[in-house]
Amino acid sequence: MVPLPSFHGAEGFDCGVLLGREAAVGLVHHGREACASARPVETADAVRALPVWQD
Repeated sequence: MVPLPSFHGAEGFDCGVLLGREAAVGLVHHGREACASARPVETADAVRALPVWQD
């Protein structure tokens, strides 16, 4: 079960998605990869330094 923010307000998590085992494992794996490649962005200058891709 993946809880999702409420459609009726930002305060609650009153809905979710039920995933099968394979999908849940894939989601966890994706999250781990995203965290491993993440870097802190703590200032406005750090945000401005981020690369921007445009189509």
